[in-house]
Amino acid sequence: MIKTTSVPARQTLTRAVALTVALATFAACRSIVPLPSPWATYISTKQPSSVWLTRANHSVLRVDGPRVFHDTVVGAVEGRYTEVPLSDVIRVSAEQKDKTKTILAAALGGVATVGALIVIFQGQGGATATTPTGVGGTCDPDTPCGPGGGS
Repeated sequence: MIKTTSVPARQTLTRAVALTVALATFAACRSIVPLPSPWATYISTKQPSSVWLTRANHSVLRVDGPRVFHDTVVGAVEGRYTEVPLSDVIRVSAEQKDKTKTILAAALGGVATVGALIVIFQGQGGATATTPTGVGGTCDPDTPCGPGGGS
């Protein structure tokens, strides 16, 4: 027999919100942006993990592990060794940090976290039920109280 346990709905919600905020923050912190010329210098000095080359025919290649040899970018395109002469390239882009997106993601993550906490803790605690009582904690004879409705 397999023993299963259920996960409380609040715990599931907490995990889902945390995962969503983490993924959104990570994804939002970076953008693919065109690089300034000379591209060969940028690729050689910064050694990005990938670059996007726009060729003269407007096709775009993602080159992983790019290196520059003379006037040619070499690297893996869809897992295959590829050489692209820089003379065939009209634009080079790379992934870079984006401060604006990071700040926006952090702010939205904070709002989502506060919203989740409100949902999670909604209904916990609260006011306690009271019954009308007289002196010494006994029921007031003029007011019905308790399960029997009187004293």
